[in-house]
Amino acid sequence: MILSADRIASRHELLVYLLLAGSVLFLFLFSMSYVIFSSDPLKIAGRQDSHLLNGPKSFYLVSRLAEGDFPLWNPHTYSGVPLAAHPLFQAFYPPNLIRSVLTGA
Repeated sequence: MILSADRIASRHELLVYLLLAGSVLFLFLFSMSYVIFSSDPLKIAGRQDSHLLNGPKSFYLVSRLAEGDFPLWNPHTYSGVPLAAHPLFQAFYPPNLIRSVLTGA
């Protein structure tokens, strides 16, 4: 059986694509192995990052509400960042406000 040059080239390209896809899959599994093979539920779906990001802001909001002040600005992060206007923090979200008022009293 004689193979044409086009058929040999297409097999070679297929092999290159399969090796590339396999290496990308291996790198993904290797870099995410701490999440995939972890028994800690806080590491799944990035919930650990959410606690590390929003925990200090929640503590600052609770402490300021306990003093009778609603903080619009957080001077402790970098040179100061807006706290009430931060879209990920959701300072005006009713469950967050209720939690902050109840835990700060």
